Amino acid sequence: MAESDVWESVSQQVDQRRDSFDYALTYLLERESMINPFDGKMDRLTSDAAALFAVPFLP
Repeated sequence: MAESDVWESVSQQVDQRRDSFDYALTYLLERESMINPFDGKMDRLTSDAAALFAVPFLP
């Protein structure tokens, strides 16, 4: 496998994992608003928490 093919594969995997993370974050925020609709638009996931979620998705 050529080096360019390897990097293309890695790039695709990163894109897929980022899409999965974006979907999961959206799902969790929507679920939280359904559970507690009177909480307003408060986002409980800080940037630190988002970073912790992202760590397992790093290649």
